[in-house]
Amino acid sequence: MTLNKRIASDSIKTTTVTFLVQTVSFVISAIIAAFYGATGNTDAYFYALSLVLIFTTGTAGILKSVFIPVFLRFKKTHPHEEKEILGSFYFVFGAFLLSLWSLFVFISLLLTLVFKLRLGGIEPYLLGKLMFQMSILILLTGFVECYSTVYNAYQHFVVPLATPLVRSLVFIGFVFATGKFLNVQSLSIGNVLGEFVQLFLLIYALHHAKISLSFNFKVHSAVKRMIKISLPPFLSNAMTRINNLVDSTFVAPLLVGGVTILNYSSKIAGIPEMLLTGAFLTVVLSYWSLSRAEGEMSKVGSSLNKVMLVLGFIFIPLLFLMYFMRLPLVQLMYERKNFTYDLSANTARFLGFYLIGIMPLILGRVLTRVFLVIEDTWTPFWVGNFRFVLNILMNFLFVKLLGYIGIPISTTITSFAMFVYMYLALRKKINLAGEFSLAYDYVKMLGAGLISGLLAKALYDYIVGATSSGFLERAVFLALSSLAGLGVYLVLNYLFKSKSLKLLAELRK
Repeated sequence: MTLNKRIASDSIKTTTVTFLVQTVSFVISAIIAAFYGATGNTDAYFYALSLVLIFTTGTAGILKSVFIPVFLRFKKTHPHEEKEILGSFYFVFGAFLLSLWSLFVFISLLLTLVFKLRLGGIEPYLLGKLMFQMSILILLTGFVECYSTVYNAYQHFVVPLATPLVRSLVFIGFVFATGKFLNVQSLSIGNVLGEFVQLFLLIYALHHAKISLSFNFKVHSAVKRMIKISLPPFLSNAMTRINNLVDSTFVAPLLVGGVTILNYSSKIAGIPEMLLTGAFLTVVLSYWSLSRAEGEMSKVGSSLNKVMLVLGFIFIPLLFLMYFMRLPLVQLMYERKNFTYDLSANTARFLGFYLIGIMPLILGRVLTRVFLVIEDTWTPFWVGNFRFVLNILMNFLFVKLLGYIGIPISTTITSFAMFVYMYLALRKKINLAGEFSLAYDYVKMLGAGLISGLLAKALYDYIVGATSSGFLERAVFLALSSLAGLGVYLVLNYLFKSKSLKLLAELRK
């Protein structure tokens, strides 16, 4: 089986599992919206969570960016030292997580007790309590990501993607049982409990797969190499979450419930990216790293254009449909009980601008994987810094001109800038032949996506306007209209003679 076919096969499996997990994740967010609405308390929860995610995303960045390429290369050249490398990595990574947790606790105490941080309707005392409760996620999530990445390094992908499903079920059960008397604290404690269960399941999975779990207190040369190149991916991934924190900090004083609305809109906009990051990019990084370890780097370059073409074909129609259907989509997902129409309308406004910048963000993630395969971690780091500074400047400018809606606009602009910066940088590293052909195909797909999205929205509005519909009927109408739009998209791509259709047909053989 060729490299592209192996990537396609494992990507389909992992994306299917990820889709199921993310469906449950959105059920959770819908439950939170119905229970709590969008208030100062929910803002406190999501703000505390965004602070924790800076640290957990940074550690995940090290694992995805550093461990797999280096481990596979050393495993190829030093096969008898596999257990020693793993044990040494567990020890060093565990010590690193403990240091991060200590730093986070110190920062949280400083912000809430010393400086008494107050943002809009967020109470400093509640914020501090939520931050302390969720601080343990830095340790738990760190080891969850660690064991998931080790499992992925052996080209096993499904189990680490399925365990979040159990985590989500534990979380939902805890919130239902304790939400009335613990309020938003049930969300923070439920997160910790669910993560603990997920960690236990992953440890069992590695043990069952006979992958070493023992610690080695000597630092192996492979781990020294990982340490040497780990700082840039940690900072660049953390910077991504700092951007979210910056956005939350800007919106909190402008709109009560704004942090919550920002979270929900970015969560919906991130559906394609979540599917890609959790599944496809994990598979791509593993196989591309394996190709490089086997001395076949040319395969990576030829695979990249095909990957970008397939991703455009898949995600462009989805993004157009989500853009034109954003208000009914938000209403179906969140508008019940304490989540009112006004909250839905504001969420949809944010969502529209976020969706415009998702495609360059997706392609930027793919380009990042190529840098990681060649163990260039500094370029993504500088790209992350560039995006961070630009995002702050754009926030100041657009918030002053347009109010809180300027926040998603600045995020979208920085997504395009990040992709252009990274693409130009990658051109200096590897051969990117066929750029004009790829751009021409993207123009075809964008045109087809625009037409199909407009037709799907017109069909949905006509059906809903002609009938008296409840929740279930509107959900069915939305699904049918979207399917009709996808049908139009496929026909138009066939008429436009898009190369992506031919490529997908080849991968099926």
